Amino acid sequence: MKTGFPDIWDERISKRERVLYPVLLGLAFAFFEIMVGLAMGLPNIHVPFPFTIPVYGSVDIFL
Repeated sequence: MKTGFPDIWDERISKRERVLYPVLLGLAFAFFEIMVGLAMGLPNIHVPFPFTIPVYGSVDIFL
């Protein structure tokens, strides 16, 4: 409460805001990461040096 965030079961927060928006945002981030990996031709997350900067950097931001 001191931070200004609403209580976890606050009645003013709709189920859409509580569940749907975070799920859609997570799916959007996952889709973006998959598209970047496919565009760069990356076989998995263990990539050689030049590609580590954008790949690991984006993973850090999303996590």
